[in-house]
Amino acid sequence: MCILEFMEDVTSSLNWQKSVDVVFLDFQKAFDKVPHQRLLLRLKSMGVNGNLLSWIENWLGNRKQRVVIKGCSFSWQDVTSGVPQGSVLGPLLFVAYVNDIDGDILCTAKKFADDTKLYSEVSSKSDSEKFQTNLDKVFSWSHGWQMLFNIDKCKVMHNGSSNQKFTYTLNGVELQEVSVERDLGIYIDSSLQPSKHCLEAAKRGNRVLGMIKRNFSFLKEDIEVRLYKQLVRPHLEYAVQAWKPYFAKDKEVLEKVQRRATRMISSLKSVPYNRRLQLLNLTTLELRRLRGDLIQVFHVCQQ
Repeated sequence: MCILEFMEDVTSSLNWQKSVDVVFLDFQKAFDKVPHQRLLLRLKSMGVNGNLLSWIENWLGNRKQRVVIKGCSFSWQDVTSGVPQGSVLGPLLFVAYVNDIDGDILCTAKKFADDTKLYSEVSSKSDSEKFQTNLDKVFSWSHGWQMLFNIDKCKVMHNGSSNQKFTYTLNGVELQEVSVERDLGIYIDSSLQPSKHCLEAAKRGNRVLGMIKRNFSFLKEDIEVRLYKQLVRPHLEYAVQAWKPYFAKDKEVLEKVQRRATRMISSLKSVPYNRRLQLLNLTTLELRRLRGDLIQVFHVCQQ
């Protein structure tokens, strides 16, 4: 939903011939940097008290670490920062800690786990200065709460044909301009066209198909279909409502992967594609995207 809202906001601005500047922020070792004592203070300010707060404090504490090099061990040290990765609670605590990163800014911010991006319509020097002020506030927040950014990995993208491409900085360091950025697993380009992501999704799907072909032979038809559904098709449909292709060439790039997958079933190699889909109880990817759109609209209307 986060990426869908972002795409909708920027697309709407571009449709009105406005320019939008987007800054993609990257935390330094995000989950490892959260200081425990400050996190507990943040949770307390959010109304977490009593046994629950004590339980979280005990869960975070009593952890030690040391370095061992070629059999030589250093002394144990207390772990005073970071949330345990791979846990259910860890990401939730991180989100709670950085929740107010946008509390003092006057532009749009989208946050998902450790992914944060700021964006605003920018049509003049004055607009760019206001956006820079927001970036300065976010940097001050990160410094105050000990969650520094990896500035080399923070990027700016200029959207809109008439964009004046102003420069922006974090802590005095100019941010790198990009025309394509991977955000939450989706390739976004400055024109918001999905072609780049379609190509990458098809590559990943074909790569998995190649792995299946190399490692499995003489599989039953239903097993091959199951492997395709579980291992290949998710690459072609991940968050597709945010980047749904509208060019015929992009649609075909994705559909070719499914064509190839159904041809891998030896008994159906010479059968026309649409007939193969019928026999395998599959539908075209385009029809599945339409169904997904309808489901997404229903969920939005229910909120």
